[in-house]
Amino acid sequence: MANPKINISSLTFDDIKTSLKAYLNNPTLNPQFVGYNFDGSALNTLLDIFSYNTLFYSFYSNMIANETFLSTASLESSIVSLVKPLGYLVPGKSSAKIQLNVSPASGSVTVNPYSTVFTGFSPSGASYLFYSTEEVSVASETDLSIYEAKSVVNNLEVTVDITEQKVFLGNTNVDINTLTVKVNDVAWTKYNTFQSNPGSEGTVYFLDRTSGGFYIIFGKKTINDYQTTFGKTIGETDVVTVSYLIPSGAGANNINSVTNTNLVVNSTIPSVGGADGADLDLVKFFAPKMFAANDRAVTRDDYYGVLFNSDVLPTSITTQDQVNVWGGEEADPPAYGRVFVSFADETLDKTTPSIQKCMEFLKTKSVVTVIPEYVEPQLITVNLNILLTNARTTQLIPIQNTINDFYNTTKTFNDSINMGDIIDLISLGLYPNVT
Repeated sequence: MANPKINISSLTFDDIKTSLKAYLNNPTLNPQFVGYNFDGSALNTLLDIFSYNTLFYSFYSNMIANETFLSTASLESSIVSLVKPLGYLVPGKSSAKIQLNVSPASGSVTVNPYSTVFTGFSPSGASYLFYSTEEVSVASETDLSIYEAKSVVNNLEVTVDITEQKVFLGNTNVDINTLTVKVNDVAWTKYNTFQSNPGSEGTVYFLDRTSGGFYIIFGKKTINDYQTTFGKTIGETDVVTVSYLIPSGAGANNINSVTNTNLVVNSTIPSVGGADGADLDLVKFFAPKMFAANDRAVTRDDYYGVLFNSDVLPTSITTQDQVNVWGGEEADPPAYGRVFVSFADETLDKTTPSIQKCMEFLKTKSVVTVIPEYVEPQLITVNLNILLTNARTTQLIPIQNTINDFYNTTKTFNDSINMGDIIDLISLGLYPNVT
């Protein structure tokens, strides 16, 4: 006689236990249990154990299945592993970045990488330390980018495993965008997964991530010819040093007061970009796009992907809805052979150094016949007239501030005003009887 099918369409604890009890209570299939009280005997405890065991195993199996695919994975370790075949490196913490315009207090001043200190103060009075990752000579007004760090590693000599050609940085909080690797006091460049073979004498290094930190890898052997390598290998007498920043994370954002004893700070763009870890949703979104484009910008999504996987975006631009990209064929009149880019920051124009740097970067990623061009955004102001019923005079200003904070905190493209959202904001603001 065939065994009956137990209902497995629902795997909550109660449903599992109910399904087991229905099976055991069937007098035809289980006559030995006729007359048993499953709710008031030791069998009830056994059914609880079986139900919990089934529930835990089903949850475990479901998690294993979910963590196997990038679209459903939720654990950072799983996502790090899944995007490796796509040539995408998941970063660790990110330093808040400030763009400055500075002048020397007197004479000429040299800003030394990882050692010249800038002090930034948050609106609450907390202080943070910022550093440049490049040597900059300041003899007149100069634009400068600095990065926040609570800890600095500067020219630390590391021991390379000559056999494996690798060095382990045992800290996932390293901001890899601030990493400098030198061999015999010469800076090497990080290898781009999509670039051509640099040859056996190429001064490049690779980065790989594990759950415990980052590996710096040198001279990887090629697949087809084990006598050659991607990049130069490290010898016994070579001296390898590393410099990098370990940031505080998101706490260092929105700082616009910066001082330095030898420099006059003429202007400051508030710090942005500090993060306590990788945004896993963004990683899952952009990693397949970077792989599909092979680090080239062809489609609109490609431009979004290469921009957000780079360090050239202006510091005020942190999310995709602050960027707008469209092809020349969409313009009126059409401008074929052009791709237009705009950022939701009206203080930026074509002469802004960060915009010029960004456009030069996009030229290296665009196809030969397409030229990227920056278009200044148009700011549209909407005036709202809202009729509130049962609102007290003392509630009007707080309600107005709530709506302003929701719509005016960050300027974005393709935004819309929804009365349902406004009603929800008023309700969530706990204003009794206001409609």
